[in-house]
Amino acid sequence: MTKPKKAPEKARVIKMALVSSASNSSTITAKAPSSDKAVRILAKSLFRQLKDAGYQNRDILTLSTELVSLITTDMRPAASAPSDNKH
Repeated sequence: MTKPKKAPEKARVIKMALVSSASNSSTITAKAPSSDKAVRILAKSLFRQLKDAGYQNRDILTLSTELVSLITTDMRPAASAPSDNKH
């Protein structure tokens, strides 16, 4: 297992993410209009910040996989959501 090169920076990125997720959703609705170019710029910026914070490629891939999973779940109609009543 590789040790992160900048542990305090990595902790700062995690803290920012947690604070961001704890904020009320009204701050999320005030985003800029979406465009393919803007999303690519955002992705590159996030990638660089994570790498600078000491995250390894596998960590970023795990994050990406989790994001895809969350999006897939969010897009799934309520009727096709998995049921807790397994027989």
